[in-house]
Amino acid sequence: MSNDMKTYQSILKENIGKLIENNQLEVAKELVNQYENIVKKDIDIYSIKGVIAMMEGDLDRAEKVLIEGIAKDRGNFDLNYNLAYLYQLKENKDKAIVYYKKALSYVEDKEVGEGIYKTLQELGVKESKIEIIERVTKEEKNLSEPIKENVTPSEE
Repeated sequence: MSNDMKTYQSILKENIGKLIENNQLEVAKELVNQYENIVKKDIDIYSIKGVIAMMEGDLDRAEKVLIEGIAKDRGNFDLNYNLAYLYQLKENKDKAIVYYKKALSYVEDKEVGEGIYKTLQELGVKESKIEIIERVTKEEKNLSEPIKENVTPSEE
């Protein structure tokens, strides 16, 4: 992908973000649709669509979109964070904790990480940040390893 195209994508997503911040959701949705017609595989769109759905009060649609995005990229910070926030809104504390922990393990900004950890503590999590990150990393590693079917040693 050319640098010009990457720049275009970045500017367009930034503009969509500003529209969302200004609660101009219909215009934002139109730009998202146009963007999707041009750029076929951009994982960020799932997060953007999820946020729009949450702001519109359609939490079920937001959940569906965010889960669909996570199915394509389990390690995406924004998707995990937004899904955690969604579950917190839906008062599903257990699921909120799961996804906040995942978001914490993928966060790049130290301050944002501190905020997530504070939220986890407010939700009753007692583990340290390091323990959370180590556990999530280990779980994700186990998920990415191939699963051996029930094969007897003589069949291998």
